[in-house]
Amino acid sequence: MSALRHSDKLPIGLLVDGVLMRDFEMRPATVQDNIDATYEVGSANVVELSVAIYARQLTRLGTLSGDAINTKLLRGLHVADFNALERAAEELQKKLLSGWTTSSGGTAAEPPLPATASAPSTPPG
Repeated sequence: MSALRHSDKLPIGLLVDGVLMRDFEMRPATVQDNIDATYEVGSANVVELSVAIYARQLTRLGTLSGDAINTKLLRGLHVADFNALERAAEELQKKLLSGWTTSSGGTAAEPPLPATASAPSTPPG
């Protein structure tokens, strides 16, 4: 996993236990994120699949760490906040495509991945 991160602020925020969560940090999506999200929510609804992937990409939302961030929580986002996460994921992909370098000067080893990869029509089984 690369050390690349994108930090930003949700325009509206998500109220969790009386605390407004706005600041967030996101890492690039992986193929595993896409696979896990597809098994969680299926692929019939692109928005729900994206939310499930973003839940995996977020390393921080306000005072919540990655372990406390899940699809169910993010379903409560305002559309403007969802769009902010979408832009952040796009920024991460642009950085990867532009040859983002690590602090040691090497090129990031992770290939760029779309935020919402197409899911197979039937799960392996």
